[in-house]
Amino acid sequence: MYPPWLSRGFPTSHRARSLYCDHGRLHQRDIRNWPSKEAMVGDEDQATKKRRLNRERQQRWIQRQSQETLDRIRQARVKSQRAARERKTPQKCHARLAADAEAYRKAQNQESLEQRQARREAHAESQRAARERKTPEEYHARLAADAEAHRKAREQESLEQRQARREANAKSQRAVRERETPEESQARRAADAEAHREAQQEESLEQRQARREANAESQRAARERKRLKNRKHNEQLTPKCTV
Repeated sequence: MYPPWLSRGFPTSHRARSLYCDHGRLHQRDIRNWPSKEAMVGDEDQATKKRRLNRERQQRWIQRQSQETLDRIRQARVKSQRAARERKTPQKCHARLAADAEAYRKAQNQESLEQRQARREAHAESQRAARERKTPEEYHARLAADAEAHRKAREQESLEQRQARREANAKSQRAVRERETPEESQARRAADAEAHREAQQEESLEQRQARREANAESQRAARERKRLKNRKHNEQLTPKCTV
Protein backbone atom coordinates (compact mmCIF):
# COMPACT_ATOMS: atom_id res chain seq x y z
CA MET A 1 0.00 0.00 0.00
CA TYR A 2 1.12 3.54 -0.68
CA PRO A 3 1.86 5.82 2.28
CA PRO A 4 -1.32 7.74 3.09
CA TRP A 5 0.36 11.10 2.52
CA LEU A 6 0.85 10.16 -1.15
CA SER A 7 -2.91 9.86 -1.55
CA ARG A 8 -4.67 12.71 -3.26
CA GLY A 9 -6.08 15.23 -0.83
CA PHE A 10 -3.96 14.16 2.14
CA PRO A 11 -2.44 17.08 4.10
CA THR A 12 1.20 17.35 3.04
CA SER A 13 2.59 19.35 5.93
CA HIS A 14 5.27 17.84 8.14
CA ARG A 15 3.02 18.42 11.15
CA ALA A 16 0.21 16.38 9.59
CA ARG A 17 2.55 13.53 8.63
CA SER A 18 4.04 13.31 12.10
CA LEU A 19 0.62 13.26 13.69
CA TYR A 20 -0.52 10.48 11.38
CA CYS A 21 2.56 8.38 12.03
CA ASP A 22 2.51 8.96 15.81
CA HIS A 23 -1.18 8.63 16.56
CA GLY A 24 -2.72 6.99 13.49
CA ARG A 25 -5.07 9.91 12.95
CA LEU A 26 -5.04 13.64 12.32
CA HIS A 27 -6.04 16.35 14.74
CA GLN A 28 -9.06 18.33 13.65
CA ARG A 29 -7.15 21.59 13.31
CA ASP A 30 -4.56 20.00 10.98
CA ILE A 31 -7.11 18.79 8.43
CA ARG A 32 -6.97 21.49 5.80
CA ASN A 33 -6.71 20.00 2.33
CA TRP A 34 -9.33 17.25 2.38
CA PRO A 35 -11.63 17.23 -0.70
CA SER A 36 -14.84 19.15 -0.14
CA LYS A 37 -18.31 17.66 -0.43
CA GLU A 38 -18.71 19.41 -3.77
CA ALA A 39 -15.87 17.25 -5.15
CA MET A 40 -17.82 14.03 -4.57
CA VAL A 41 -18.95 12.06 -7.60
CA GLY A 42 -22.59 10.98 -7.62
CA ASP A 43 -23.81 9.46 -4.36
CA GLU A 44 -20.32 8.33 -3.33
CA ASP A 45 -19.31 9.87 -0.03
CA GLN A 46 -15.77 10.68 1.00
CA ALA A 47 -15.10 7.48 2.96
CA THR A 48 -16.46 5.24 0.18
CA LYS A 49 -14.40 7.04 -2.44
CA LYS A 50 -11.28 6.73 -0.33
CA ARG A 51 -11.81 2.99 0.11
CA ARG A 52 -12.43 2.54 -3.60
CA LEU A 53 -9.31 4.46 -4.58
CA ASN A 54 -7.25 2.47 -2.08
CA ARG A 55 -8.55 -0.80 -3.52
CA GLU A 56 -7.76 0.31 -7.06
CA ARG A 57 -4.29 1.46 -6.03
CA GLN A 58 -3.66 -1.86 -4.31
CA GLN A 59 -4.80 -3.79 -7.38
CA ARG A 60 -2.42 -1.80 -9.58
CA TRP A 61 0.40 -2.49 -7.15
CA ILE A 62 -0.39 -6.23 -7.17
CA GLN A 63 -0.38 -6.33 -10.96
CA ARG A 64 3.14 -4.87 -11.03
CA GLN A 65 4.57 -7.52 -8.71
CA SER A 66 6.25 -10.73 -9.79
CA GLN A 67 4.84 -14.17 -9.06
CA GLU A 68 7.55 -14.82 -6.45
CA THR A 69 6.60 -11.69 -4.54
CA LEU A 70 2.91 -12.61 -4.62
CA ASP A 71 3.73 -16.11 -3.37
CA ARG A 72 5.71 -14.69 -0.46
CA ILE A 73 2.86 -12.33 0.41
CA ARG A 74 0.36 -15.17 0.25
CA GLN A 75 2.49 -17.42 2.45
CA ALA A 76 2.96 -14.65 5.01
CA ARG A 77 -0.80 -14.02 5.07
CA VAL A 78 -1.56 -17.72 5.53
CA LYS A 79 0.99 -17.95 8.35
CA SER A 80 -0.49 -14.92 10.08
CA GLN A 81 -4.04 -16.26 9.75
CA ARG A 82 -2.99 -19.66 11.09
CA ALA A 83 -1.31 -18.04 14.10
CA ALA A 84 -4.43 -15.96 14.75
CA ARG A 85 -6.63 -19.07 14.63
CA GLU A 86 -4.34 -20.92 17.03
CA ARG A 87 -4.62 -18.08 19.55
CA LYS A 88 -8.41 -18.28 19.56
CA THR A 89 -10.46 -20.57 21.74
CA PRO A 90 -12.72 -23.19 20.09
CA GLN A 91 -15.78 -21.14 21.04
CA LYS A 92 -14.43 -18.02 19.32
CA CYS A 93 -13.45 -20.04 16.25
CA HIS A 94 -16.92 -21.56 15.93
CA ALA A 95 -18.57 -18.18 16.49
CA ARG A 96 -16.44 -16.62 13.75
CA LEU A 97 -17.13 -19.50 11.35
CA ALA A 98 -20.86 -19.25 12.03
CA ALA A 99 -20.84 -15.49 11.45
CA ASP A 100 -18.88 -15.87 8.21
CA ALA A 101 -21.21 -18.61 6.98
CA GLU A 102 -24.28 -16.51 7.77
CA ALA A 103 -22.85 -13.50 5.94
CA TYR A 104 -21.95 -15.72 2.97
CA ARG A 105 -25.47 -17.16 2.82
CA LYS A 106 -27.05 -13.71 2.97
CA ALA A 107 -24.82 -12.50 0.14
CA GLN A 108 -25.73 -15.52 -1.98
CA ASN A 109 -29.44 -15.09 -1.36
CA GLN A 110 -29.24 -11.48 -2.58
CA GLU A 111 -27.44 -12.40 -5.81
CA SER A 112 -29.13 -12.36 -9.18
CA LEU A 113 -28.65 -15.16 -11.72
CA GLU A 114 -26.17 -13.08 -13.72
CA GLN A 115 -24.14 -12.19 -10.63
CA ARG A 116 -24.07 -15.81 -9.48
CA GLN A 117 -22.93 -17.02 -12.88
CA ALA A 118 -20.20 -14.36 -13.05
CA ARG A 119 -19.03 -15.22 -9.53
CA ARG A 120 -18.85 -18.93 -10.32
CA GLU A 121 -16.92 -18.34 -13.52
CA ALA A 122 -14.45 -16.04 -11.77
CA HIS A 123 -14.05 -18.52 -8.92
CA ALA A 124 -13.49 -21.42 -11.33
CA GLU A 125 -10.92 -19.40 -13.27
CA SER A 126 -9.12 -18.49 -10.06
CA GLN A 127 -9.04 -22.13 -8.97
CA ARG A 128 -7.72 -23.27 -12.34
CA ALA A 129 -4.95 -20.68 -12.20
CA ALA A 130 -4.05 -21.74 -8.66
CA ARG A 131 -3.96 -25.42 -9.65
CA GLU A 132 -1.74 -24.67 -12.63
CA ARG A 133 0.77 -22.90 -10.40
CA LYS A 134 0.99 -25.87 -8.04
CA THR A 135 2.84 -29.12 -8.57
CA PRO A 136 0.91 -32.40 -8.05
CA GLU A 137 2.70 -32.90 -4.74
CA GLU A 138 1.73 -29.43 -3.50
CA TYR A 139 -1.85 -29.92 -4.68
CA HIS A 140 -2.31 -33.23 -2.85
CA ALA A 141 -0.54 -31.89 0.24
CA ARG A 142 -3.01 -29.00 0.34
CA LEU A 143 -5.95 -31.38 -0.03
CA ALA A 144 -4.62 -33.53 2.81
CA ALA A 145 -4.10 -30.47 5.03
CA ASP A 146 -7.61 -29.19 4.29
CA ALA A 147 -9.10 -32.59 5.07
CA GLU A 148 -7.17 -32.79 8.35
CA ALA A 149 -8.29 -29.30 9.36
CA HIS A 150 -11.87 -30.21 8.41
CA ARG A 151 -11.78 -33.32 10.60
CA LYS A 152 -10.33 -31.42 13.55
CA ALA A 153 -13.02 -28.77 13.29
CA ARG A 154 -15.75 -31.42 13.22
CA GLU A 155 -14.28 -33.21 16.23
CA GLN A 156 -14.35 -29.98 18.27
CA GLU A 157 -18.02 -29.31 17.50
CA SER A 158 -20.68 -29.94 20.06
CA LEU A 159 -23.94 -31.69 19.17
CA GLU A 160 -25.84 -28.40 19.10
CA GLN A 161 -23.25 -26.74 16.86
CA ARG A 162 -23.21 -29.70 14.48
CA GLN A 163 -27.00 -29.77 14.28
CA ALA A 164 -27.17 -26.01 13.68
CA ARG A 165 -24.49 -26.22 10.98
CA ARG A 166 -26.25 -29.07 9.18
CA GLU A 167 -29.60 -27.30 9.28
CA ALA A 168 -28.05 -24.08 7.96
CA ASN A 169 -26.22 -25.93 5.18
CA ALA A 170 -29.36 -27.82 4.19
CA LYS A 171 -31.38 -24.60 4.13
CA SER A 172 -28.76 -22.86 2.00
CA GLN A 173 -28.53 -25.79 -0.42
CA ARG A 174 -32.30 -25.95 -0.79
CA ALA A 175 -32.41 -22.23 -1.57
CA VAL A 176 -29.68 -22.61 -4.18
CA ARG A 177 -31.39 -25.62 -5.79
CA GLU A 178 -34.71 -23.78 -5.95
CA ARG A 179 -33.11 -20.88 -7.80
CA GLU A 180 -31.39 -23.14 -10.32
CA THR A 181 -32.90 -23.89 -13.69
CA PRO A 182 -32.92 -27.52 -14.95
CA GLU A 183 -30.09 -26.67 -17.35
CA GLU A 184 -27.98 -25.22 -14.53
CA SER A 185 -28.62 -28.26 -12.35
CA GLN A 186 -27.59 -30.62 -15.13
CA ALA A 187 -24.46 -28.60 -15.87
CA ARG A 188 -23.52 -28.48 -12.19
CA ARG A 189 -23.90 -32.23 -11.76
CA ALA A 190 -21.86 -32.91 -14.88
CA ALA A 191 -19.10 -30.56 -13.71
CA ASP A 192 -19.02 -32.15 -10.25
CA ALA A 193 -18.83 -35.64 -11.73
CA GLU A 194 -16.03 -34.61 -14.11
CA ALA A 195 -14.04 -33.00 -11.31
CA HIS A 196 -14.50 -36.12 -9.18
CA ARG A 197 -13.23 -38.36 -11.98
CA GLU A 198 -10.22 -36.13 -12.62
CA ALA A 199 -9.31 -36.08 -8.94
CA GLN A 200 -9.51 -39.87 -8.74
CA GLN A 201 -7.39 -40.32 -11.87
CA GLU A 202 -4.64 -38.06 -10.53
CA GLU A 203 -4.41 -39.97 -7.24
CA SER A 204 -1.61 -42.42 -6.62
CA LEU A 205 -2.16 -45.75 -4.88
CA GLU A 206 -0.85 -44.39 -1.58
CA GLN A 207 -3.06 -41.32 -1.78
CA ARG A 208 -6.12 -43.39 -2.65
CA GLN A 209 -5.42 -45.75 0.23
CA ALA A 210 -4.94 -42.83 2.63
CA ARG A 211 -8.18 -41.22 1.43
CA ARG A 212 -10.13 -44.44 1.92
CA GLU A 213 -8.69 -44.94 5.39
CA ALA A 214 -9.54 -41.35 6.32
CA ASN A 215 -13.09 -41.77 5.03
CA ALA A 216 -13.48 -45.03 6.93
CA GLU A 217 -12.20 -43.41 10.12
CA SER A 218 -14.57 -40.48 9.65
CA GLN A 219 -17.51 -42.84 9.14
CA ARG A 220 -16.58 -44.84 12.24
CA ALA A 221 -16.42 -41.65 14.29
CA ALA A 222 -19.81 -40.56 12.92
CA ARG A 223 -21.35 -43.93 13.80
CA GLU A 224 -19.91 -43.73 17.29
CA ARG A 225 -21.31 -40.23 17.80
CA LYS A 226 -24.70 -41.38 16.54
CA ARG A 227 -24.65 -44.39 18.86
CA LEU A 228 -23.85 -42.21 21.88
CA LYS A 229 -26.55 -39.75 20.89
CA ASN A 230 -29.16 -42.52 20.55
CA ARG A 231 -28.15 -44.04 23.88
CA LYS A 232 -28.45 -40.67 25.60
CA HIS A 233 -31.84 -40.15 23.99
CA ASN A 234 -33.04 -43.60 25.10
CA GLU A 235 -31.83 -42.98 28.64
CA GLN A 236 -33.88 -39.80 28.77
CA LEU A 237 -36.99 -41.63 27.56
CA THR A 238 -36.59 -44.67 29.82
CA PRO A 239 -38.02 -44.05 33.31
CA LYS A 240 -35.57 -44.77 36.12
CA CYS A 241 -36.51 -47.27 38.81
CA THR A 242 -36.70 -45.55 42.19
CA VAL A 243 -37.31 -48.72 44.25
